[in-house]
Amino acid sequence: MNKKMLGLLVILCGSLLVRPLCAQSTGGNREEVIRHLEEDERKAVLASDTAKLEELWSPMMIVNNPQSTITPDRQAILNLVRGGFIKYSRFERTIEAIRFHGDLAIVMGAETVEPIGNNPKAGQSVKRRFTNVWLQAGGRWQVIAARQRHSGVEPRQSREQNLFRSECGRRRPRSQGNARDIMAVPRQKAVRAQPCAVPALSSPIFSHPHAQRSSPLAR
Repeated sequence: MNKKMLGLLVILCGSLLVRPLCAQSTGGNREEVIRHLEEDERKAVLASDTAKLEELWSPMMIVNNPQSTITPDRQAILNLVRGGFIKYSRFERTIEAIRFHGDLAIVMGAETVEPIGNNPKAGQSVKRRFTNVWLQAGGRWQVIAARQRHSGVEPRQSREQNLFRSECGRRRPRSQGNARDIMAVPRQKAVRAQPCAVPALSSPIFSHPHAQRSSPLAR
């Protein structure tokens, strides 16, 4: 093999090695790049790979989590991963829309997860809606904001409250007598139903067995 052919081979091999490293920043199809990054993030969350998540999540990342609280930064989210609060045996994601605004990419879709570990919903299959916001800076994309919202499942507390209301507000059967018999009942003997107070969500009747040892989930 002459020197010219050898030089061409070195250049070709070098370009093949460099291409994956440049794919995130200089890929010809930005949507394809974001889809690959979304899949990388999904796999990293499923594997509790905090090193990979540090690459994909911005230090300024903020999350509006399914518990309706805010997880303020990347370190707080990683702590939940390390503590077993963000841990799944199954994590599926379907991307339904991607929109670009300058250096921002907004991704929306649906997820199905099966939490395990210290997650309060461990053992359940949870469907939720998600939004991830990616920012391109310094030649790389990172998630700077995210939101998850449970969908298709009525919260346990709401069901218990509704049950309490139905039991508490149950009325006695109406009299089978005619209108004249009802009107003949002395007014002073009429019994008025007392209003029934529904306990607040903070009441012990609605307390979750993990409430004292779990933190708000970010993912």
